[in-house]
Amino acid sequence: MKLAVISGDPSKTGAYTVRLMFPAGYRFPVHWHPGAENLTVVSGTFQLGMGNTAKLGRAQELRAGRLHLHPARHAHFGGSPTTSPSVIQLHGQGPFQVIVGPPT
Repeated sequence: MKLAVISGDPSKTGAYTVRLMFPAGYRFPVHWHPGAENLTVVSGTFQLGMGNTAKLGRAQELRAGRLHLHPARHAHFGGSPTTSPSVIQLHGQGPFQVIVGPPT
């Protein structure tokens, strides 16, 4: 996975925008964020599933141009299909944090 900071400083308080590129077949584990996220699929198909257990068969396929508003503290998982990469852009209010596993 590659991550590029587009604006702001995700490690600090305030607005940030980051872009992530997931290679074909990439998977990320169940995790959550303390703050809400606004996700836009820039290219490809992004697979996004909700819940405390990674069950890829339950993931939605979000195509380029799709916007997803993700509330704070909601566990999710996903990745890219095996056939192609995907690029997403996230923006929100920092600090941006990734906590692996379901929220407690």
